[in-house]
Amino acid sequence: MWSWKRDKTMSDCCCGELLYYKTVKARFDAIDAQLELLIQAQERANAQAQAKIDAAAAALRPMVAAQEETIEKLEGVPASP
Repeated sequence: MWSWKRDKTMSDCCCGELLYYKTVKARFDAIDAQLELLIQAQERANAQAQAKIDAAAAALRPMVAAQEETIEKLEGVPASP
């Protein structure tokens, strides 16, 4: 038969485990929230970087087209002896 003291000890043990579980869960939840913020920040940074790449590519297209046109013209000119 369980005595009051023994029951209290078992109850304290369960409460301690529950408190430990809640503490660990709270830490994991906090880490999860931080990771989510980091992921969102990385996604924003990636989008900004992609926008810069797209802008640079758009700025370079006319120059590349002009160089290709120049090359095509030069290919038609005979080489000087």
